[in-house]
Amino acid sequence: MQTAEASSGTPKAPASRGLAAFFRQHKVEQIYDWAAQKLSAEDDYIVFELLMDVIADPKQRETFNVLLTLFLQALNTVMPDPRAVQYEFPAKRLAWLKAQARERFKDATLDLGSAGEKVKRLVNEHLVGLGIDLKVPPVELLQANFTKKVEQERSGRAKASQMEHALRKHITVHLDEDPGFYGPLSEKLEAVIKKYKDNWDEQAKQLSLLVDEAKTKKPTAEDGVTAKASPFYRALVVKVPDGTKLTAAETANLKSLCNDLVPLFIEELQAPGFWNNPVKVSGLQGEVTNRLLYTGVDIALSNAEPWARDLVMLAKARTNDLLAP
Repeated sequence: MQTAEASSGTPKAPASRGLAAFFRQHKVEQIYDWAAQKLSAEDDYIVFELLMDVIADPKQRETFNVLLTLFLQALNTVMPDPRAVQYEFPAKRLAWLKAQARERFKDATLDLGSAGEKVKRLVNEHLVGLGIDLKVPPVELLQANFTKKVEQERSGRAKASQMEHALRKHITVHLDEDPGFYGPLSEKLEAVIKKYKDNWDEQAKQLSLLVDEAKTKKPTAEDGVTAKASPFYRALVVKVPDGTKLTAAETANLKSLCNDLVPLFIEELQAPGFWNNPVKVSGLQGEVTNRLLYTGVDIALSNAEPWARDLVMLAKARTNDLLAP
């Protein structure tokens, strides 16, 4: 990965200094030796985890991605000149690092993009030889082989990182569909990360419990609420402020409300282009507001309009589910 000054008639060396400076700026001094695979197996893994720590941050990962792309583009312009060979192995190692980051951080945006066809072939052949195919999306939390993927990580810290980012992506993707389930799950995730910040083995253990919760305790019907109405009921429950206790009658009224909202939503959503009609959307929101006001639930009376707006937006996120047989 070391660069040499270009002389007359000599191909310009690939722009690798930016990458080295980037990692050295983050106190990873052995980046050259790591890229050339000159370290012992133990030190190689230690440096690898330091590199992953740097690019765990999305902004730093973006910077790494840009710098690596520039390096690979520069190498692509030099190839196949024999003097480009010295950069090929570091290119493979850094592309492998990108592939590892893509998987661990569930970041499908990390690909070879505009690196150049010659260097893409070089790197892809190397990655495929290692069993890595960048055309295959990262393993997601609900996939059957997710647990196996986590267990392949060599340290508790790496296992914890794999689960943390899988949970974050899973929650982000599904939060709008069921905020009453995924909102509390997100809070649990943050609490685990904070409490076990420096205890990686325990953090991994606790995160595995959250993974099980996300995988095996999928949102189901609440007691007294239909399956389709349950996400709406959960969305209301999480809005009740801490310290406010609902009476049995108030709880029953909210459940009844949510059960009754489902057929209302289904009827309205069957109209073609419903969500593109502001008048109809506003009318639905007004109807939900009125129904909240008639629940007799004190906390709902003072929050009817914002709660109605959120319930209607939840209906939008769950349109396919509501209209499914």
